[in-house]
Amino acid sequence: MMNQETGAGVQGGANDGSYYDEQGIERLGSPPTREPRSVPEWVRDLLGPPPVLPGESLARYEALLLGFARSLKPKDEVEWFEVRDATDAEWEAQRLKRGKQDALTIKVTLALHPKVKAYFAGRGGSAAGVRARTDQWLRRWAAGKRAMPEIPGLDIPLETARLLRDNRDVFGALDAAIAQSVRRRQGATHQIERRRLARARLWRLERVFARGTVFH
Repeated sequence: MMNQETGAGVQGGANDGSYYDEQGIERLGSPPTREPRSVPEWVRDLLGPPPVLPGESLARYEALLLGFARSLKPKDEVEWFEVRDATDAEWEAQRLKRGKQDALTIKVTLALHPKVKAYFAGRGGSAAGVRARTDQWLRRWAAGKRAMPEIPGLDIPLETARLLRDNRDVFGALDAAIAQSVRRRQGATHQIERRRLARARLWRLERVFARGTVFH
């Protein structure tokens, strides 16, 4: 028989070590599971509210959670918690990466401002006009668009490197926090693998002893 909710065969052996397939044949290991199309409601209730801050996308978080679920194929509540931990850790890592990028963009923009302003001031015009052209140029650059005109002698990669060097404590702490989140994500996924391996080994030992096999 098949479990209609998970698409898995019915468990047959000790400690979930075997299952019966659709033909009623006992198979070694855990039953195959279908990739979930969405996170079940009972799982949502089990895991609780997602760690999504105001301004962040709930849809993106749920897509990430579903992606981990499809990859790891959780088979019980414990594994769903590991999936949640992996998702939360990756979500936090992405949040920290965005924060680092935003902080660096702001610092570079502030460093470029006097040089860009001096360029437009040298081309003449009113103070208000210079201010408007400077702000427009910097906004386009910060938005990832090509800022025109190109300003001679303005080395943005060099300015960025200097800011990273001068603020290594801040950006170094962000890098360390990102690395810690990545390790948490990896730990959660590895925990599922270790748990499944331990269950399979225990099942094999129980099968061996049940048959009266003697180890040499």
